[in-house]
Amino acid sequence: MAKKLLEGKNTIVTGSARGIGHKTVEVFAANGANVWACARTQTPEFDVYCAELSAKHGVEVKPVYFELTDIEQVKAAVKVIMSEKKPVDAIINNAGITYNALFQMSNREWIDKTLDVNFVAPYIFTQ
Repeated sequence: MAKKLLEGKNTIVTGSARGIGHKTVEVFAANGANVWACARTQTPEFDVYCAELSAKHGVEVKPVYFELTDIEQVKAAVKVIMSEKKPVDAIINNAGITYNALFQMSNREWIDKTLDVNFVAPYIFTQ
């Protein structure tokens, strides 16, 4: 049996509930990484998804729920992750939003929200 590429590594993936983040968690788990799968909202389906990946690949895939733009929730999530006393080998800042409007139609609220989610929040979380 070939060694898995990420065997024994510990990874954090934000935006894990769907899309690219969802698939990233799968690929990391399949390659032997333990994953803290971060999502904004807890759902039974996501809990089951993480448990099934853990069992299937013999790794730990643990859901961590928090709003990335809420500094208090970010601090609490980091405490949960760090309480496990495992090194963090990689952080995949995948969570993000898009705002599709013409430049002249863009409002300040959406510009601020987009920058907060896509730039400021990952910066703060990574610190």
